[in-house]
Amino acid sequence: MDRPRVIGVYLAAGKSTRMGTNKLELPLGGEMLGSRAFQAALDSNIDFMLAVTTQSGPQHWLAPFSKKTGWKQVICENAEKGQSESLKTGVREAVVIGAKAVVILLADQPLIDHSVLNLLIEEFQKSDGLSIVSAAVGGMCKPPVLFPQHFFPALLKLEGDEGGRQLLRNAEDVRKIAFPSFYFRDADTFEDYHDLLRGRELKTVGKSVIRKEALEKVTGQSRYTNDIQFTGLLHVNMVTSPFGHAKITRIHTADAARMAGVRAIVTGGSYPLIGEAIRDRPRLQPERSVIMVNRLFL
Repeated sequence: MDRPRVIGVYLAAGKSTRMGTNKLELPLGGEMLGSRAFQAALDSNIDFMLAVTTQSGPQHWLAPFSKKTGWKQVICENAEKGQSESLKTGVREAVVIGAKAVVILLADQPLIDHSVLNLLIEEFQKSDGLSIVSAAVGGMCKPPVLFPQHFFPALLKLEGDEGGRQLLRNAEDVRKIAFPSFYFRDADTFEDYHDLLRGRELKTVGKSVIRKEALEKVTGQSRYTNDIQFTGLLHVNMVTSPFGHAKITRIHTADAARMAGVRAIVTGGSYPLIGEAIRDRPRLQPERSVIMVNRLFL
């Protein structure tokens, strides 16, 4: 059965009044601040992204995504009335495109990673699509937050700058996933922004570095070569000399060829010589190695 359709609502209609400039277009790590978490969302298992913005001027931070699919820009007409208006604008559009859940993200949290979003969606699936799922630090809920479909009517009744916090306080079933506070650093003031810049410049010295793939590894989401299986896959095993330095005078392959399951035996003499100008190099050293496909012969 297909999983429920999860739509991301990216709240980017704020006026940045405390900074006096559009903070989403400030540079951070070679990108614009507002672009970072949006790219993470596009890289995640969220099915479709809605970028909720105002009508005032072009959104330069969205320019890198102009040729990408999987998202659209939605204009909030009443953004000056508070964050709830942006949220409701996004939820209404999500309903139109068939959302079974929405993930609410803040555009000024540039360190949010796609693995954070994937874990929220995974926990939502475990709850049979019934529970609110929130990121958390020290037991306190932090955006991003995933709301199932049956909370949409309540989200559409929110007013002012309350956002979804009121629902989180009153809901009986909120599943919290703990994350390091690193992910949720925002940029409400220039001091916050300069802290982010310093964090980007000194990524290693004096820092507790969080590896990009750390969450996926410790939660078992990472895929390794041994996890990948193909139809008709053959296994190659190396048969090497038991001596550290010796010349192989003969390679006997007859016994190996008679073994069940063996598809091919490859030795250094199985392929023609190769070379960019002069074909004088073997693919395998004919006097040093032998490979047998699908079964190991010793």
